Formats: sequence, structure tokens, C-alpha cells
Amino acid sequence: LTNNSGIAFESNSDVEVNAENASLKSQITRLNETVAEEQQKICQEKWNLHYEQVKTQEEIEKNKLLQEELSKVKEELSNITARTTIASEMNPMDCSSDSEVSPY
Repeated sequence: LTNNSGIAFESNSDVEVNAENASLKSQITRLNETVAEEQQKICQEKWNLHYEQVKTQEEIEKNKLLQEELSKVKEELSNITARTTIASEMNPMDCSSDSEVSPY
């Protein structure tokens, strides 16, 4: 549209449309920024979860090894206890028996 002197001007409806477009573009920009921030947070959370899973798996493996070691130690202890029990039952220095040994 032009006025009587030929200078172009915008009608009220053009101004309103341009203002609405600018507002929508601003909203879109803010939404895109929010989406990018949320995607970054999600990505960080995925890395954190992956790290925790790896750490947990390592702990599980360590626990398995420790469990195996503990089983071996228990078995050794059981064997030592059994040998000690047998040895104490057969101790020649044990004076609790009724029979006396002759020095000859």
C-alpha cells in the first residue's frame, strides 16, 4: 500500500502478521534451545548409566573372584582343621590314656 505521496506503508494487518511471525520465530527458537538442552541432558544421563553399568559389571567380576578365593580359603581351613584334629587324636605325648608305656 502507498499513501498519496507514493511512500509505501504497511497496513495494520501486515504489522500484526509480522509481529505474530516474529513472536512465533522467537518461540520456535526458545523451543529449539530447550530441546537441545534436554537432548544434552539425556545424552549425559545415557553416558552416566553406561558408566554405572560398566562399574557394576566390574564389581560383579571382582565379587566372583573374591567368592572363589573365599571358597578356596574355606576349603583350606577345613583341611587344616581336619589335619589338626587327627594329629591331636594321635599325639604320642598325650598322657590322658590309661595305658602306660614301658621305657624298655
